Amino acid sequence: MLTTTGYNESSLIIIIRQLCTHVHQILINIDTFIKTRGQAYHAKQLRSNQRSNFERFINIHDNIRQSLLFIFHLNASILFSLDNIRCIDLKYSSLLMKILRIWLTFVENTVTLSNITRNRWDEIANLCSTSIDKSTKIILKL
Repeated sequence: MLTTTGYNESSLIIIIRQLCTHVHQILINIDTFIKTRGQAYHAKQLRSNQRSNFERFINIHDNIRQSLLFIFHLNASILFSLDNIRCIDLKYSSLLMKILRIWLTFVENTVTLSNITRNRWDEIANLCSTSIDKSTKIILKL
């Protein structure tokens, strides 16, 4: 017989939905940025600061992509394992929620910072590093 451990499936699903919605918006923002600035960059029509901004994006693009892939894999793993997650104790389920909240904060901030009017790629790179560090500390507690 399984006992209830304080695990709340609905809050987990809500966070996963929010993560997916925000990641989708980030991808739209990046696609818009690449389409508008990429063509102008290759045609050498960007001002110096716009060119520098586009080059900063190119430098961190792989990190952003890897972070978003990690979020998708984490979400998929959780969704496929919901029955097993019900069986874990409160400590592990709360650590899982903390990890999801870290990445939710990351994607919420990245949506704003990746907007075509903002383009704060260095700040996104710092957020990514911070999120990885925080997640690592939580994972090491396991």
